[in-house]
Amino acid sequence: MDDCKNYVVTAQKPTSVTHSCVGNFTGSGDTNLILGKGTRVEIHLLTAEGLTPLHDVAIYGRITILELFRPPSSSVDLLFLCTQRYQFCVLEYNKATKTVVTKAHGNIRDSVGRMSEVITGGNIDPEGRLLGMNLYEGYFKVIPMDGHGKLSDTFNIRLDELRVIDVKFLYGCSKPTICVLYEDHRAARHVKTYVILTKEKEFADGPWSQSHVEAGASLLIPVPTPFGGVLIVSQQMIVYHNGSTCHAIPMQSTVIQVYGQVDGSRFLLADQFGLLQVVVLQHTGKDVTGLSLDVLGETSIASTLSYLDNGVLFVGSAFGDSQLVKLHPSRDVSTGTYLEVLDSYVNVGPIVDFVVMDLDRQGQGQVVTCSGAYKDGSLRIVRNGIGINELAAAELPGIKGMWPLRPTFASQQDTLLVQSFVNEVRVLGFATSDNDEVELAEQDVPGLANTKTLICRNVVGDLWLQVTEHQVGLVSAATLQRVASWSPPSAQRITVAAANPTQVVVALSGGVLVYFDISNVVLSTTLVATAQTKLPHEIACLDITPLVDSKPAAADDDAHWETRARSTTRCVVGLWSDLSVSIYRLPDLRLDTTVLLGGDVLPRSLLSIRFDDQPYVLVGMGDVWAPSPSY
Repeated sequence: MDDCKNYVVTAQKPTSVTHSCVGNFTGSGDTNLILGKGTRVEIHLLTAEGLTPLHDVAIYGRITILELFRPPSSSVDLLFLCTQRYQFCVLEYNKATKTVVTKAHGNIRDSVGRMSEVITGGNIDPEGRLLGMNLYEGYFKVIPMDGHGKLSDTFNIRLDELRVIDVKFLYGCSKPTICVLYEDHRAARHVKTYVILTKEKEFADGPWSQSHVEAGASLLIPVPTPFGGVLIVSQQMIVYHNGSTCHAIPMQSTVIQVYGQVDGSRFLLADQFGLLQVVVLQHTGKDVTGLSLDVLGETSIASTLSYLDNGVLFVGSAFGDSQLVKLHPSRDVSTGTYLEVLDSYVNVGPIVDFVVMDLDRQGQGQVVTCSGAYKDGSLRIVRNGIGINELAAAELPGIKGMWPLRPTFASQQDTLLVQSFVNEVRVLGFATSDNDEVELAEQDVPGLANTKTLICRNVVGDLWLQVTEHQVGLVSAATLQRVASWSPPSAQRITVAAANPTQVVVALSGGVLVYFDISNVVLSTTLVATAQTKLPHEIACLDITPLVDSKPAAADDDAHWETRARSTTRCVVGLWSDLSVSIYRLPDLRLDTTVLLGGDVLPRSLLSIRFDDQPYVLVGMGDVWAPSPSY
């Protein structure tokens, strides 16, 4: 046993978002959000319905740099990333094969040198002429590239400043120019610019410098043309500087951790407490005349900000759930903020402690974690199972039942939702509003009876079946008009109903079971019952679910699965008084077998199903599920 080793697998992919960027990666007309999550890269497409995941790429290393750039001769962006061990690669999207391929890769690790304490972002020249990184103290790593994005050999340039706080490339410069925020041996902080001379492989003095900026300065934000220059962000002040113009604005003491660019004059700032602010460059023409600062609201503690489009912002968080946030032009009176959270993305990291427990006492271990940090700390339960993501929610009290409807029997997509209340029926469907947004709106279907409904579903012949307490009706999906119906005797009412694409069974008060075959129904007529029988007790539940073979016959891939599960030869009936389940043969309703369930809990629901090619009936007893013997 001495040679035993641990076998380790990943049960949960990384959920903590450390990097993000927005660009045209999968196509010139596509807006992509690219996320870095530890050792994985996720590529999303921005659509009218929201963010659509496209690819999930595994990276052999922990991501420290993730940025998009566009070579001068390209119409799409390329993705540059670097790992913790200084392995780098350039990825591009192959539209023909719909895959992410590696355009270039290499190792930029040096054999000597002390690694920098801070790996900064903004590592690519805005004109796409080179990549630059401050990986080692006293050196600046440069990777030249041509107009097609092809990389050349890397080289180092000596950097006099050892304690570098931040480095950014400047916009609108004829030669690649960087702005360096650094700290000297007296703990004073300064800003200096350098021009990169690629042929000489050295620095030249830049267009401007600024000594003795605020002691808490920690972040540089390059400002695009036509303004140019840089925003110097400290703990109590934001300063704009471009060499000839300088403007400052104070702010409440805080530590700004990340920023996101809305456009050339508006920048979003997120601090260590999750407070989101916007700084705006006030300008006349190309000249900046001042700064303004506004508090927008509170989000998760951000590790990255990416502005998507149309006022929508992605807030990536390493300490809490990432969020998709809508920025409104005016303050919401009820919340007092400009923010609306459109969606949240679960993050279980960082996990500081956990315990494995069997919470439901079902023999399945679940992990209870202490997740997150600071204000976003929480207890999470992680378990193996099926996750359900809520897309929309609305309060509709009093709903007694809901059923989806398709426009035709063979259609795969449901387009309507029927809701049954105590004394009415509402039908909801997707509709396009005046501003081209798809929303759920109430639809008018005159053929449906406006009363409490027991069941509603698609059946053959492109019809909709509706069973109420007083009627069995068929409605044309094309005309929305009722085409056939059946009503019980006036002294009786329908209490329970079940149906499949070609058959209907209903239970009447007094224990009467009625069967209909609607596979060849004559429209515009009265439905005629195929068989009827009197049972000894009141009927509690019914089921005529067709049993689908494990190896079904070939069917059209574009057709709904019910096209091969149309009918059954058995009707399962649960009774109230004797707590039994009986199976009746169809179409003559001849009794086949009866099983007494025992106990004192009534059967509430039935479901016919196959397990390993063996048919079973599942009986819902109100408190537990009990499998009935196979038939």
